[in-house]
Amino acid sequence: MEAWFHAFAAGVSLLLDALVIVSVCAGAGVAIYGTLRYVTTGVHPTGNRRGIWMGFARWLMLALEFALAADLVDTAIASACAGASPIRAGRTPGATSTRSPHLRRRNSTAPSR
Repeated sequence: MEAWFHAFAAGVSLLLDALVIVSVCAGAGVAIYGTLRYVTTGVHPTGNRRGIWMGFARWLMLALEFALAADLVDTAIASACAGASPIRAGRTPGATSTRSPHLRRRNSTAPSR
């Protein structure tokens, strides 16, 4: 069952990554078409050049949403593969039991009060 979950999640992540590429390419295609149409005929359905770039921005925002979703799925796979969640185990992610050398050095040279 766990192997099936990992395979399914990997497929979903791959699909979302593909949608990112499709969204960026579609947005670029629409922007290029709108730009060429505006340059050659002076006419654009929105009435101005800004509409072309706002349309491209919408496609890029859609691509970013797909990229975020793919990253979330990848994170879920990684945390499931790593075993227990560090938050459930009472540790904060990225925390270590010893202080970093930078902090030790700064605190060791501080004058005592």
